[in-house]
Amino acid sequence: TTIRYESIGYDGRSVTLSALVVWPFNNLIADPDANNVIIGCHCTIGSNKERPTNFGHEDYSIQTDVGMMACCAKTYGPGAAYENLVIIPDYQGFGATHGAVHPYLSQTLTARQVLDGVRAGIAFYQRSHKLEKNWKSLSLGYSQGGSVAMAVHKYIEQNDLADEFNFAGSVCGNGPYDPLATLVKYIETDQFYMPVSAAMMMSSMCNTNHRLMGKYTPQDYLTEGFINSGV
Repeated sequence: TTIRYESIGYDGRSVTLSALVVWPFNNLIADPDANNVIIGCHCTIGSNKERPTNFGHEDYSIQTDVGMMACCAKTYGPGAAYENLVIIPDYQGFGATHGAVHPYLSQTLTARQVLDGVRAGIAFYQRSHKLEKNWKSLSLGYSQGGSVAMAVHKYIEQNDLADEFNFAGSVCGNGPYDPLATLVKYIETDQFYMPVSAAMMMSSMCNTNHRLMGKYTPQDYLTEGFINSGV
């Protein structure tokens, strides 16, 4: 199901965001209590159609990172099956905030927004269900989602939130954990693994970074004079 929740946007104001919430179900016990909470962090998307809260529509393939994370509502481990509550925020710029600039790779901001979504998702779930007494949470993601999952881990540690979320750790894959180092590598190799990321980085920096907001636009950097300046 889709939930909406309040958080803080890149302009420092309150913003209403959206998230996908998936919980376990089986034929023997309808809506069993969840053992754990999966904090799902999705990869880079290029359109609002790809947002997590669109999952379940006929044209949304389960063979996506969102689909695979949603499947974590029912997982199997050594000798046991695990029923999990899965919460996957859309991120600002998608879903409830479609049309706003997405703060791409703005890690601290996105981590805070994701955790506000987790709080809202747990509260929504507990209105009619229960979490097991010894439940744990885990942040999970690949690519941009890997970066966000690591940022969530860092945010929890730096703000002493491990007890609130019963946080067990993170599983991160192939993420741009250091955006500057990632950009330098792109420059050294003269190629982008995902070309759209260049435009998304520039848009994010010019529109959501407090040092640049209202002062510069991406077009200011796409001039012959700047490109030849050596900066």
